[in-house]
Amino acid sequence: MLLLHNDFIGYEPAEHNELFSGSDSEESYNKNLKSKSNDWYYRTNQISYIRNSNGHRCKEIKDIDLTNYILYAGCSHTEGIGLSLENTYPYVLSKLLGCDYYNLSIGGSGIDVLLHNLIVWFGTIKQKPKLVIIQWPFWGRYARFTEEPSNVNLQNNYISTISGIKDPTLMEGEGVHYFKTIEHLARIKIKHIIDVPIINVGFAEFPSITNDDFVIFDHLDSARDMHMGIESNKNLASKLYNRINKINSI
Repeated sequence: MLLLHNDFIGYEPAEHNELFSGSDSEESYNKNLKSKSNDWYYRTNQISYIRNSNGHRCKEIKDIDLTNYILYAGCSHTEGIGLSLENTYPYVLSKLLGCDYYNLSIGGSGIDVLLHNLIVWFGTIKQKPKLVIIQWPFWGRYARFTEEPSNVNLQNNYISTISGIKDPTLMEGEGVHYFKTIEHLARIKIKHIIDVPIINVGFAEFPSITNDDFVIFDHLDSARDMHMGIESNKNLASKLYNRINKINSI
């Protein structure tokens, strides 16, 4: 579950330090122990999900070098579900660039959570990042409070993430998705709130607006669960490193 922390959406305190998260569950891990080969990497290499006071998988804001950092936003693929922190592409890329980073990404979340956290960041943190890397989640997800929100209970009201693509009430007209509208409008909003370079990351099959300005996250191997693995994250970090060098050379 998620909660509001200093207006950011992040994991609840009970999930700030755990050994499994989301689809990387203890149940799936135990199944893999029975079916995978004896040399399966994760048989002997464990994972910890350490999250800061905002419920994000990175250092506290006060510990970030805000004079030299990259800001990341996305879903589980950028949070790094199924991977140790040092094997996630935000960690690898930031090491390559010799800079710090902050990761706003939340597993299972959609564009609404991504946009909310970006708006709070740029409305709160005065020091701008060198650039922003946005990994666009599947557009059919959204978040909602688990109880009717009010100003009294807002900070203590849990937030759940839902895949709304199966909800016909969120379809409109002749096959026009509400979510696809939100996706396009979000990109417009982001251009107006962020005045540093932005690099978009996506997948070959989605989001619906994937085009030439997206860096594609290739699935070369698997993490401890079904997410992108170590080599996939290294490959994306390399792609982004090259894209950033091109931007800097202009």
